[in-house]
Amino acid sequence: MRPLTIAKWFLLVNVVGMLQNNISITFIQQIESNWSTMPTKRNPLKLNELQLRTLALVQVLAGDERACEHDEATGEVTINHLPNAHGDHVHIGAFSVSARDASGLENPAVWTALSRKGLVRVGLADAITLTPMGLSYDTGLSEQFIQESDH
Repeated sequence: MRPLTIAKWFLLVNVVGMLQNNISITFIQQIESNWSTMPTKRNPLKLNELQLRTLALVQVLAGDERACEHDEATGEVTINHLPNAHGDHVHIGAFSVSARDASGLENPAVWTALSRKGLVRVGLADAITLTPMGLSYDTGLSEQFIQESDH
């Protein structure tokens, strides 16, 4: 159990006082459930924009059965070959992404940061293994810059 903050301590003291005045136990249970249902923080690992965009693209690649291998035992997905930009765009599965938005795919510093935070593991050549944490991380960007490819 987490330590009580001062605000929670005063609330608990007030609740105990209410109990002495015959307030029901369900009120205490409601308070306890509210403590455990704190909203999740957006981008808790504090990834920068380039890292977020790159992770979002790799998550899309992980959904393309032709581009990756799924390990059911560990929940990891290995992408054996990252796509290269041609012209002003990159093909990622059935989508076309601007080369500018996909620049992190070729940036070693991005992979180092994502690896350090436990979202990916970098393998030989350009193989990337996306961990379960990396698969489920909410980048908030997946729909922002991806459009269906017309060729």
